[in-house]
Amino acid sequence: MWDENIYGDSDAAGELLLRRRVSAIDIAAAEALDAAAKAPGRREAYTKAEMAYAITELFDRRDSSRILPMLRQDFILKIPTTLPYGGQFTGSEAFAGFFSGTPGGAQVWESFDVHVDEVIESADHLIARLTNTGVLKATGKTAVIQNVWLFEAANGRLVSTQLYADTAAALSTAG
Repeated sequence: MWDENIYGDSDAAGELLLRRRVSAIDIAAAEALDAAAKAPGRREAYTKAEMAYAITELFDRRDSSRILPMLRQDFILKIPTTLPYGGQFTGSEAFAGFFSGTPGGAQVWESFDVHVDEVIESADHLIARLTNTGVLKATGKTAVIQNVWLFEAANGRLVSTQLYADTAAALSTAG
């Protein structure tokens, strides 16, 4: 029986248990990736947990070092062309370049913060749901934008990613 006097309501306790489970998975993934980093180029495949961890690190900490070895050479990055920095880019160097700074850079944003809401694993995909908060340089207005990044995985490697952005939210803030 669940004792709400000790643990609080069941929703809060479930969230706590989920965070503990995710933390253990993250620790295992981080340790495996740290070991792989000591022998670059030797890993041919990665687990979904490792990929999810690397995606979280990419967006939460702007650290692409864990995800770059997971990308196939012909990796494809797709950004909506309705965004000022949109287009289709191929290869890990293009991916690294895109994520080396703020999307669109100082020309578009005064500030830009990313919060990873969740990373969902499925058979062939990982889905990163994000909430971005940015201040547009042109207007000084704050935009809160929901994004989904859909990563395709095959044979333990990342094949492509596509950004699905709430461009209407950004445009409505643009003035």
